[in-house]
Amino acid sequence: MSKLRGALEDPVAIVGMACRFPGADDLQGYWNLISRSEDAIQKLPSSRFDPDLYFDPNEGVPGKSYADIGGVVREQPWNREDILLPDGIREQSDLAHLTLLDVVCDAICEANVEYDQLARSRTGVYVGHARGTLRGADLAYSFHLPELLNELKLSRTFSGLNEGIRQRVMDTVMERVRQRYPIDLASESKLGPSQASGLISQTLNLNGPTASVDAACASSLAAMHMAVQALLHNRIQTAIVGGASYSNWTSMVLFSWARALSRKGSYPFDARADGFVSSDGFGAVILKRLSQAIKDGNPVMGVIRGIGLATDGRGKSLWAPKKEGQILAIQRAYKGGVDPSLVQNVEAHGTSTPVGDSTELQALAVAFGSHIGTNKIPVSSVKANIGHTRETAGLAGVIKTLLAMKHEQIPPAANYQSPNPEIPWAELPFFVPTSKLPWLKTNDGTPRRGVVDAFGIGGLNGHVVLDDGHSAILTANNKTSVAVSQSPLARELSERSVADPIAVVGMGAILPGARTIKAVRELFLSRRDPKTNVPTDRWATSLFDQVAQADQSAENLTGGFLQDFEYDWRKNKIPPNQVKNADPVQFMVLDAAEQALEELLSNSIEFDRQSCAVVVGSEFTSDFGIQLTKGMRIPEFRKELEIALQDFSVDDCDINAICDEYTRTYIGNCAALHDETGSYTSSTLASRISKTFDLMGGAYAVDAAGCSSMAALNAAIDQLRSGCCDTVLCAGAQRAMDALVFGELAAKGRLASDPVQPAFGTDAAGFVPGEGVVVLMLKRLSDAEKDGNKVHAVIRDIGVANHPDSTGEALKNAIELSLNESSIAPEDVCIVNAAGFGIPAIDETEAAGLIESYGVLARREPLLIDTVIDQIGYAPGVTGMASLLKMIVTLNEGTVTGSKRGTAMGMFRDNNCRCQPVANSQQLPSPSTERSLYGGVSNLDLSGQAYHVVIESAPSRTSTKNQSSAYNRIARIGAA
Repeated sequence: MSKLRGALEDPVAIVGMACRFPGADDLQGYWNLISRSEDAIQKLPSSRFDPDLYFDPNEGVPGKSYADIGGVVREQPWNREDILLPDGIREQSDLAHLTLLDVVCDAICEANVEYDQLARSRTGVYVGHARGTLRGADLAYSFHLPELLNELKLSRTFSGLNEGIRQRVMDTVMERVRQRYPIDLASESKLGPSQASGLISQTLNLNGPTASVDAACASSLAAMHMAVQALLHNRIQTAIVGGASYSNWTSMVLFSWARALSRKGSYPFDARADGFVSSDGFGAVILKRLSQAIKDGNPVMGVIRGIGLATDGRGKSLWAPKKEGQILAIQRAYKGGVDPSLVQNVEAHGTSTPVGDSTELQALAVAFGSHIGTNKIPVSSVKANIGHTRETAGLAGVIKTLLAMKHEQIPPAANYQSPNPEIPWAELPFFVPTSKLPWLKTNDGTPRRGVVDAFGIGGLNGHVVLDDGHSAILTANNKTSVAVSQSPLARELSERSVADPIAVVGMGAILPGARTIKAVRELFLSRRDPKTNVPTDRWATSLFDQVAQADQSAENLTGGFLQDFEYDWRKNKIPPNQVKNADPVQFMVLDAAEQALEELLSNSIEFDRQSCAVVVGSEFTSDFGIQLTKGMRIPEFRKELEIALQDFSVDDCDINAICDEYTRTYIGNCAALHDETGSYTSSTLASRISKTFDLMGGAYAVDAAGCSSMAALNAAIDQLRSGCCDTVLCAGAQRAMDALVFGELAAKGRLASDPVQPAFGTDAAGFVPGEGVVVLMLKRLSDAEKDGNKVHAVIRDIGVANHPDSTGEALKNAIELSLNESSIAPEDVCIVNAAGFGIPAIDETEAAGLIESYGVLARREPLLIDTVIDQIGYAPGVTGMASLLKMIVTLNEGTVTGSKRGTAMGMFRDNNCRCQPVANSQQLPSPSTERSLYGGVSNLDLSGQAYHVVIESAPSRTSTKNQSSAYNRIARIGAA
């Protein structure tokens, strides 16, 4: 068994916090708002919501919102003197990300931590965030304008105008829109959701992992869960956990389609509750292990005693909550002995929907059960004060609870007049406080304990238990009560080897040129090239010209496209219209997940669906998002069209007829506008799996840019080792092959021309984009062997590092971490699947990192270097796991095949270098009963983050018992 990671006996302390919420620019403003029961919800300003374009009082009007109220954070210019922003970063970054960075810096100051200290230690950044402002959407709209104008040409009424007028009208619309939203594809803009965490790491020069997390309204608690796991496993010494939510007209329109918004206000638990109010929200907390916080002299504002995630499993609707999943999340937060009888205050999710509020309180009552005495517990929701801050909602509740402890007061609920009649108050152990209540600290170490709920659409649930810092320090300083100071979760971890190897027990994939795991194996072994020219049904003809304008050499455009995927809706009884209108990658993930689950079930009778988590790595930007953007901009496009038609004296009746026909036709034909599955949020990639296959172990999506799938794998491994779950369905998924992606790569000189030159060669000049899905079913190796699973490979460990100035340094550190924790010598690793972007500057630094880490003189044979990008293209959200999948095939076959073009020797020509790129197929050293084959898999992001996985060939000792085909039929994947 591998060594323990040490220092796991500590609970996790919150040592700093800061916020910016509607009506509150800082912590004091937030407390003033809460303690006075004030409401910061207002009519939205025109800068966020243009009522002429997007408001209609009637429900169900396409492209319109029937509500016009919300919570808005006051925009402030960056004026910090303690942090110098890197050159150009203010212009390149999204306002939402800059605002969060400002809030994070405030939290660091509150924690009494020096910026240099964070840079010297391993600090990770985890942010609940799905989308920022509209800057990225503005660019997509402007870029795709020729496509919208070409659709206009097909309009019967528009065709009735004089040809000269038609052309001048289109030219005028183009000029006006492009003037408002100029296109600069070569600019290094940093607008993707991963930048909510990446900007913090880059600016503060941090070297730990970064990830943005989407679990819908439970996003910030899911991010906190990731951070706590990383701290308990000693992957990091400090965690920055944030939440960033920016509300605008798109949010209003999307939630109006779901009939989820309130026209009146936010009234949790009140009889007036009729929907939520969408709001901005920015919050951050700084986490350390308690002993380290005390040693460093940080203020301990509170302690995380337990945190639990769960999913609802199979359900009827995306929006309908199930108390069963909420109960599981709550119960998991008390796992290992955290006492629910000590809970004195509940900060509820409280969305202000009658069914949702009632379901939540009943779930709490069931979960707490007999632990609650005769005294009723106060329950309230800060959404009454600030509205629903969506991704930041959980963190808003955490900060409110910690402030209440600090001020020794449970504040009265805002907007509460009469109880919601759908809630059986007399039967529940809760009441809504209408006046402030004392919450005094004790001197005997008995904690003040508050809890926070966060529940997201799709049945994504989180619950966190918080104790006050005063009692935690008293307990920690009590030398006779060491056992009492242990976190129950940490105590469980200390009794197991947290470096347990992880078994791959099921695999599924859909990649360019291969639709099944069997076909993927053939693809890798055959070395064939599945990339094709851009399919004509993916881009409008006019968009090819747009890409050519970015780079005249961008001809004969190729990519790793998935061209012939069709999902059989009958398999899991999904309505055909849902499949037709949703993001296709949602169903690609389902298909690959089913492949992996079928394999798991065919080789084992042990599978607890309640203890199976889902983690999906994906860049949160997608082709579907761009299609949705175009459809949602039709009111704005229509306004520009009306103005242009008026400029050329077109009759008003004709103007109305032209605009009405165009609007009706485009909205009718835009599938994304009719999606009923929530494809606008990447959390659906995870919740769709959990709902379809009735998995209840918790679920979320992770965006770490080019390292997204490896960030998901890291989270999955930590959850298994800590005992949060027994099985994890881990996926990497990406479908972002829009012309805009090609145009930006071309303008920046990163788009490879055909034929693509091999990686690590001096002639390489970029890469070709790709797309696909990979799913791995993971279990602890000991459980897999006990349960009789077929083990495809064993993940020994994973390392992650960040270095904004040198990808090679980041890779070297990641390799060192993964080898040290797996107790494997560099010379025992015989092959590495490298990133190999084909960008010389990046390849050179990666090669240097590999040579320094693996090119040791003690090596018996040269380290073989392979890469998957040359064969299937580069898909940021999936490439890391695709490389891992290829490594599994390589180790199992005992043969490394490379790609058809091979890998260039150029950067490994040093005579002393013990690294050898694969040019032709060759055999690996033969494994034996005493010696396994070990491989390494590298995954890099262009911004400087690196992951490295050490993987072992399948153990020959794996049992094959319990492989009952009858059980496979009984426990069919989609069975009710």
